[in-house]
Amino acid sequence: SSNEDYFQVDRSTDASAWSTLSSTIPANSSSYIDSTITAEHTYYYRVAPYLSGGPTYGEWCYTDTLTQNLGSFKIN
Repeated sequence: SSNEDYFQVDRSTDASAWSTLSSTIPANSSSYIDSTITAEHTYYYRVAPYLSGGPTYGEWCYTDTLTQNLGSFKIN
């Protein structure tokens, strides 16, 4: 998004029930670090740019965590 006010990032373990990780990521941000993941779980993320009319959800992205190393994903 090029005209967002801010971003919201949600996470799920089943792509059905979502929890908001952050709803105040500044406009023009390109990354978010999720430091609450645990090993050997699959997580689904959705990113919503907030515009004047509210959130707009894009495509889901997912990651498998195989180690306890923390990671991040890029918001494009």
